[in-house]
Amino acid sequence: MKKIYVFLFLIFLSGCAYFNTFYNARKAFNEAEARQEASGAAAGSSRRSGGDLYDKAIKKASRVLAFYPDSRWVDDSLLLLGKAFYRKGEYEKSIRKFEELEAHFPESDLVEEGRYWRGLALLETGHEDEAIAALEVLIAAKDSPWRGAVLVALGDVASRRGEAEEASGYYRGAIQVSRDKKTKARAYLRLGGELRALGDYEGALPAFQSAWNLKASPALSYEARMQIGACLEDIGDFEGALASYRLLEKDDRWVARLADIRLRIAKCMARWGKTDLALEEYERISEEYPRTEQAADALYRMGVIHQKSDPDRASEYFDRASKESSSSEVARLAKVKRADLERLASFRAELADTTKTVSAEMFFGLAELFLVRLDQPDSAMAAYRRVAEAFPESDLAPRALYAIACILERGSDKSEESEEPEEIFEALIKKYPDSEAAEAAKRKLGRTPSEDVSGEDPAEQAFLAAEKLRFSGGATQTVIARYKEIPKRYPESLFAPKSAYTVAWMYENVVEDSARARIEYEQLAERFPDTEFGRIAKEKLEYWRRLAERPPEAEPDTTVEHSSGTEQPEILLPEERDSVRAKTEIPRSVLPEIKLPMEADSDSLRK
Repeated sequence: MKKIYVFLFLIFLSGCAYFNTFYNARKAFNEAEARQEASGAAAGSSRRSGGDLYDKAIKKASRVLAFYPDSRWVDDSLLLLGKAFYRKGEYEKSIRKFEELEAHFPESDLVEEGRYWRGLALLETGHEDEAIAALEVLIAAKDSPWRGAVLVALGDVASRRGEAEEASGYYRGAIQVSRDKKTKARAYLRLGGELRALGDYEGALPAFQSAWNLKASPALSYEARMQIGACLEDIGDFEGALASYRLLEKDDRWVARLADIRLRIAKCMARWGKTDLALEEYERISEEYPRTEQAADALYRMGVIHQKSDPDRASEYFDRASKESSSSEVARLAKVKRADLERLASFRAELADTTKTVSAEMFFGLAELFLVRLDQPDSAMAAYRRVAEAFPESDLAPRALYAIACILERGSDKSEESEEPEEIFEALIKKYPDSEAAEAAKRKLGRTPSEDVSGEDPAEQAFLAAEKLRFSGGATQTVIARYKEIPKRYPESLFAPKSAYTVAWMYENVVEDSARARIEYEQLAERFPDTEFGRIAKEKLEYWRRLAERPPEAEPDTTVEHSSGTEQPEILLPEERDSVRAKTEIPRSVLPEIKLPMEADSDSLRK
């Protein structure tokens, strides 16, 4: 009898061992997910805040497979391994684990979840056709709890392709069928983002408010409130936007994000025209959160405010920003801005040197610097005028006149004595009738080009349409999509590299996504290496390379671990899919006619 008890006790210990191993794997994975959510990384984002914990989860789950292959936790371990590999960006390994789960445990209730994650991983590896087919199977199963999450994922694909209407349809579908608050909140946030990008603020605001009302999780509530504030800023209700941000500032749930909230408040003040208040807020952020990315961003913004009125002071702020958090992206931007101001100082020194001969190229380069890099169209116009007036025989003179007319056309010069753009175009055509700029001016005026020019240039027309949309306040992503179409449709046109450069510049300076900007500059330099814009891109990339090779300045370790709640994301979706370029048409038949069920009216937005 004693031997039987010992045998049963050993079996019990063995069961505890493999359960404890899986329990520790699941615990590490859940802690990694919580850390990622607490850090502000969106579900499915490429920002992997819990990398070490994901490694721990992978190690523990792998032990279950290796030492306890007959245990009841093998299918759970395969699913967890697949998700952990996905979070780490190791998508091929992730796909293999999900396929092993379905192959070896076809009756497991985890198979559907594995199919969903496999679909996401396939999207990340560029297998869009296979991914969409796999995900649509889950939509067809009306009792599947993953339908909402799949619709959000397909909406993300359509959004990346620039198909706003298609994406909005998927997000609305997800809102209708989702069973859990988190997926529904994400669908509302995505829908609001899509509508906001299209300039439909009346539709976007209630969508963001609905996400806030769901109270799905602290992270999603935070994102919803920030989006409500941003949307109110877009419609010019800065007072309402500040009230939205202040609501977050006063809530202890977001104390770990207080620096980001205050930074947003300062940016809102600056956008409102309350420059002095914005500068005070930026100064407080730089003092209260030293050696952080937020402090660097605050100093960078102070430099931007001063760059026109006081370039020397602006350079000081950019210099401080670059040292405040030297490894951050905003520090890199600050270094580039400082280099632009150094280049401006060099131009001015050359112009002031009476021993040197000034040239049209010098003034034209100065104008381009003002217009493209420093966003000072009035100063750019002065430099272009100098080219046209002082160097009328230069090949750059007609181009300068054309640039002046375009600046006037955009309404950048508000002075009463400024000419009409049509007057400049007429003068250009009369003075330089055989120039390319004159032909472009004729098209601007709606005239038929000269006999020796083969009709209207569709690439130029597309470029001018994109320019008009951009300077009339069009949604940034929509504008970028317009520019990106030009190199695809007219790769041999002179406007192809110019459009590609504009896309890269907007990612760098408007969207402030330096990683994406670098990719665009690299593609520009590779595709159009012998053009003016290709050379500019190569110079910029070389400058960044030299900056990256400099030894980093020592920084104190100021990392603070913030404890987070135990609430885990039920469904996690990818946010950043820059690699996705799906060409497959998604059947609309999978979606019913769905209307957005608004859970708030506009009167409640500021409550």
